[in-house]
Amino acid sequence: MCLSALVVASVAVSGCGGDKGLPVEPPLAVEDSAPAWSPDGQLVAYVHFNPDLADTAAPSGLYVIPATGGTPKLVVMGNPRSVDWAPDNRWLVYNDDFGLNLITVNGDSLTNIYAGGSFPSWSPDGGEIRLSDGHVQAEAARIQGQKGTVEGTPHLR
Repeated sequence: MCLSALVVASVAVSGCGGDKGLPVEPPLAVEDSAPAWSPDGQLVAYVHFNPDLADTAAPSGLYVIPATGGTPKLVVMGNPRSVDWAPDNRWLVYNDDFGLNLITVNGDSLTNIYAGGSFPSWSPDGGEIRLSDGHVQAEAARIQGQKGTVEGTPHLR
């Protein structure tokens, strides 16, 4: 599996006798998206979607791969949508169907820190994660130290 982008578009099919085209959804395809460079430039985290639920070799989830190429490593299975790195290169923040999550690059210490939101972005000092929550920006959490513990209650800004 390699990092690549695959754009799948809807097509219209016309019937006989001048019928208007009906949108036809193409079959789902394997797709890699939302790449994010690690702060040290050594790794790339990305979202992998695989519509084949029986494929255990490359299931949908969050992956990291060396920036120079190599074998992708599954961090967590699921349906992530976007990802960002902590400044220390040890933690990832991503959003999925359950909200905003923290996980180590090794795939342990998974913690849901906010129910909702998308496009998380970690501050350069590691103290905050910002995300889009509809049409407003939300401060999802203040991260305490490098352990990924959450301080305070998330609130909108």
